[in-house]
Amino acid sequence: MKISLDFNTFKNICLSMAEEISKYEPNEIIAISRGGLSAAHIIAKYLNLNVGMYFPKEKQLLMSSNKYLSKVVFVEDLVAHGRTFDLLNSHMLELGFTSQTFEWKFAPVLIDGKYIETQDFNDKLITYGLKTNHWIVMPYEEETKMVEGDRGLFRDNTDQYGG
Repeated sequence: MKISLDFNTFKNICLSMAEEISKYEPNEIIAISRGGLSAAHIIAKYLNLNVGMYFPKEKQLLMSSNKYLSKVVFVEDLVAHGRTFDLLNSHMLELGFTSQTFEWKFAPVLIDGKYIETQDFNDKLITYGLKTNHWIVMPYEEETKMVEGDRGLFRDNTDQYGG
């Protein structure tokens, strides 16, 4: 079933996530482009933190406003198959970020209930907003372009908006 999420509900989910994230005491929120942008903005504003960017399509491109990063939370809109998390996890290892020098956690707004049980989040999942088996249309997406069941990726131009 396809369900549209209104902005107020989305914002309230993000604020609840921010409460959980605050216990971790990160020094920056990193938005995973593109899906994590809106959520990361809301969470960072609530926590009075800067927002950095991680671009999955551009391998190893992590941008931060803080050169002394030690504890960050990566914010994503959706986990379906865990592809973005797997990519992020392997990029952090490739960049040499070890637990001795750099701590990071992962916080998606939505987790597809069908896949959460099979995912290995490697103790990086700090919180999530909503677990559901329904097809959720985010407030910043066009419902008419969202095809239920299509888990295409923006970065690979396989989603509804791709070329």
